[in-house]
Amino acid sequence: MAEFTRVFGQSVEKVLGVITKDYFSAPLKNPGPEQERRKQELLQKAQQRQISYEEGQELQRLLEEQKRQHESSGDIGGAILLGLMILFVIGVLVALFGDRDRS
Repeated sequence: MAEFTRVFGQSVEKVLGVITKDYFSAPLKNPGPEQERRKQELLQKAQQRQISYEEGQELQRLLEEQKRQHESSGDIGGAILLGLMILFVIGVLVALFGDRDRS
């Protein structure tokens, strides 16, 4: 399982770099500069595998909010890409902290 998580994380990370810079560089529905700054900061920490468990949960929450915005605006492609980013965050958390309870 650890090997799968590592390989999955590496694969998604390559795609994540492109998605983060190209598709999600501008905030959707102006969530506020502080929220957008925090999301970008946490994404960078996740990519570098230097994120705490609590920060990972915060990032997951921010991405889920943005995913809901994409869904409600009819942008299914954006919602799918955000779903992949959420999976990446979960993969990073599992790789760093094992199967610790996420509830």
